[in-house]
Amino acid sequence: KIGSGRITNVENVYYDGNDTSFQNEGYLYHSSVASSMGTESTSTNWHRVFRKGYDLVRMNVYRGTSNQYPIQSGVATKLQFNAEREDSEALFDSTTNYRYTASFHGYHMISTMVQWRAGTTNKQYKTMIYKNGALLTEHIDYSRGTVPYYFSSPYSTMVWLDKDDYIEVYVQHNEGVNSEVAWGDGKTYLTIMSK
Repeated sequence: KIGSGRITNVENVYYDGNDTSFQNEGYLYHSSVASSMGTESTSTNWHRVFRKGYDLVRMNVYRGTSNQYPIQSGVATKLQFNAEREDSEALFDSTTNYRYTASFHGYHMISTMVQWRAGTTNKQYKTMIYKNGALLTEHIDYSRGTVPYYFSSPYSTMVWLDKDDYIEVYVQHNEGVNSEVAWGDGKTYLTIMSK
C-alpha cells in the first residue's frame, strides 16, 4: 500500500495516458525523470499508470431517430449512432464523427447489432469494425426468407486499443439497390466495455 510516499528506481513503465493536470484517489503515477512511482501527479513529468480496478468504462449508443438511409449498394457506409443510453466517460461522439475514442491502453469488448431491411434474398451484408479509419475486422451475414423484411446481424469482438485510438462501425451490402438500417435502442446499436 502506498500512502503519500513514493517507490524509487522504477523504469520501463507502460503508461495509461498522460493525465498530468490533475490527480485522483486510486490512481498510480510514474515519473520518467525521477524514475519513481507514487500516488500524486505533481508536474508534467508524472504520468498515470493504472486505472482504478473498479472503474469500468461503459458505453452503449444506438440509432435513435429514423432509419439510416440510403445505404448504397457496394459502398462502405459509417453507421451514425446518434443517441446514447450510457457513456460513462463521454468517449463517444454521437453528433459529428460517430466514433468511440479510447482514453487509455487496454483490451476493449465491442458488441454491435445491425438491423437491415432486406429487399432481396441471398445477398451479402457486412458489419465492419474500423480502427483509426481502417478496416480491423468484419462479420458477413446473408438475407434469407421472404422479402422485403427486417433481419438482425449481431457481431462481437475484442480488440486492443491504445490511448486516442478510435473505433467506428461501417456497413456494406450487395443488393444492387439502396438499402437501409433500422433505428431503435434494441435494433441498431454499439456497446463497448473495458476496464
